Amino acid sequence: MATNFYHVGGSVPLDAPSYIKREADDLFYNYLKNGQYCYVLNSRQMGKSSLWAQTQKRLQEDNIDCATIDLSGIGKNISEDIWYRVLFEQLVKRFNLSIRGKEQTWWDERAYKSAINRLDQFVDEILLKEIYQPIVICFDEIDSVLSLNFSTDDFFAWLRSCHEKRPHNRDYQRLTFCMLGVAAVSNFIRDNNRSPFNIGQDIRLSGFTIKDARKLAEGLQDKVNAPERVLEEVIEWTGGQPFLTQKICHLISTSRPGFGKESPATPINVGDFIQSQVISNWVSQDSSEHLKTIRNRLLNKRVTGRRMLKLYLEILKNGEITDDGSPDQIELRLTGLVVQDRQKLKVYNKIYRNVFNETWVTTELNKIPPYIEKYEVWLNSGEDATKLLSDQDLAEALTWSKNQDINESEKRFLELSEIAAKRKAQIARQGEAYQLAEEKLTPEFEENQRAALIEETLAWTGGNLELTEIVIGLLIDNKNELREGEEKPVIEQLIQKNIVENWLQNKAAAHLQKIQNSLLNPDKNVRSTLEIYQDILQGRVFADNKPEKLALQQAELVIKNDEYLEVTNRIYKEVFNVQWVRQELEKLVNVENSPAGLTKILSFLALLGFLGFTFLSFKTPEKTPNVVVTPPPSPSIPEICAKRDENITLKENIQQLQDLKRKQGDQFPEKCGTQLTELKLIQQAVGLAKNNFVADVPGREGGFEILCKIPPTSDNFKEAQYWAKSWHNDRYWKSRIDRALQDNPDCQKLIE
Repeated sequence: MATNFYHVGGSVPLDAPSYIKREADDLFYNYLKNGQYCYVLNSRQMGKSSLWAQTQKRLQEDNIDCATIDLSGIGKNISEDIWYRVLFEQLVKRFNLSIRGKEQTWWDERAYKSAINRLDQFVDEILLKEIYQPIVICFDEIDSVLSLNFSTDDFFAWLRSCHEKRPHNRDYQRLTFCMLGVAAVSNFIRDNNRSPFNIGQDIRLSGFTIKDARKLAEGLQDKVNAPERVLEEVIEWTGGQPFLTQKICHLISTSRPGFGKESPATPINVGDFIQSQVISNWVSQDSSEHLKTIRNRLLNKRVTGRRMLKLYLEILKNGEITDDGSPDQIELRLTGLVVQDRQKLKVYNKIYRNVFNETWVTTELNKIPPYIEKYEVWLNSGEDATKLLSDQDLAEALTWSKNQDINESEKRFLELSEIAAKRKAQIARQGEAYQLAEEKLTPEFEENQRAALIEETLAWTGGNLELTEIVIGLLIDNKNELREGEEKPVIEQLIQKNIVENWLQNKAAAHLQKIQNSLLNPDKNVRSTLEIYQDILQGRVFADNKPEKLALQQAELVIKNDEYLEVTNRIYKEVFNVQWVRQELEKLVNVENSPAGLTKILSFLALLGFLGFTFLSFKTPEKTPNVVVTPPPSPSIPEICAKRDENITLKENIQQLQDLKRKQGDQFPEKCGTQLTELKLIQQAVGLAKNNFVADVPGREGGFEILCKIPPTSDNFKEAQYWAKSWHNDRYWKSRIDRALQDNPDCQKLIE
């Protein structure tokens, strides 16, 4: 028997001896012949295209004119108008209509109409008028329309409208549509305010049964003893999955040399053969990418992927689960990994169970953040603070993230969640601190004095429970010094003497040391963090999401109050004061100037020196001094034009510059104009990113491309890089940015 008896991958040719007719063949043919809309929606490599090819042949023999439109071939990143026009042109060509060669003229003459209305007019006035026999149009790869960059609700609503015209227009009784693909009918029309796509017959494609597939044994003749027994064992492993059944039969037939009457075949152990040829090292052996397709559909989207993996794990452990028709169960079925059997979901076959086993599922689950669903909600809400994690969800997320390499956006999500949780705990502890003070001080002081003592204590501790307990102890121990009406100065003296002075050896040493250690963590940008903290000590600093500001909040040294940052309490402000900050900054300088520090930065300084020398050499032939001091901005140029004010929002920066421009008119300095333009570019880019227009957006610039307009010499380039790198570090956007870089290689500077 020829080794090409079996057909592996793609649509089975019409005359292929290995095509297996199933119950769906006659159902599909009869429904379409009788003018019923149909859809065959199933996982990949279940034989949908082969079924249509065979059915189309039978329909054409009945004088029914058929057309196949592969929707995935029309294109993905194109406009709505072009998509419909290509569809229209394909129909004109397939049916060889009178306007062939004039398609563009016909389409453009009706530009005042929407694309779907032009398609409707074409079908009504040309297609149905020029083709007199029954028509069946099959849309293959129907799922591809669900990922277009415009809504296709109108397309499915139009298909339904063609069906609804039948009672009033007999021509439409001759027009029938069918759809093939990996999708669910519920996804066809997504707008809940429109009627669902509720027409058509659902053609269920099941796997091969032994009865259906007996002819496949013909390809094993002269290759194995008892071909039918071997085929039964193959189907026991594949569950009748069409692609796998054909593939394994093909592997067996091509792996054996054959035999004659005098040379009996060596018996074959089908289980061992499948284990060695398919299951073991399946990633490298899956040349036709059947198993990889299942894996990729499971893991393509992290949110639904995690839910599907958990569902599948439940099936693996319990053998089956009840089919409730939920969206997640439908998506899991469309992977092909599970199959519906008597209102239960089961693993499709033994091969899948062995490849995608519990160990594999657990490994993949551990790669997906447990917080991914809530993270996506937060991200899509515009980073709404009410969507952050809390309680057990936050604890689980922080535990998982310890040894994971996560993107900047997720880091910010976790940091903000942790800060919010700590702030919530701080507020709760403030109530506990007040109750503790009442409880401890009631036996020691009269009511009026006690109230004054509690008020002043909490003013110093900010309600921190640990510090409050220490101060209360000081008050009780020094009760005789506390005269009514003179509480404030005495409390301040006690705190200065017993907590602030020599704080590393004093009563709150352990608590304060913990704050310092968190702040001076070498894994963080300590210098920048200290500089920002110094600004907070000296004035108002806007509470944005810069890593250093988040680090200060995580250390609980500062808190957010009305969009600004402030030191958490007076004790921290006294201990970690400006003098302390300067001392720590000096220590950093000393470390950097030490031999070890110098070794780390010598090459960097040499590079800076070379670049500086080169720049100055090109800039002027005049002799320059050895030390170059950057001059301050010209007095005639306002400070806001020279450098962005980090203490106010980007929007406020732009507003100040616009106000200045209105006041100065023609006298508005060129540098101010450049600063205003660049800040607007950053604002526009960030706004586009919030609407998911980061890069490689069809027909328009994305946020990444807009940031590319800011030159590296600009003071604002660092902020442009910050946003560009954060997007590029996000797995969701990385591929789009990489594609954008192919067309704009100069933009590489943003992520270097």
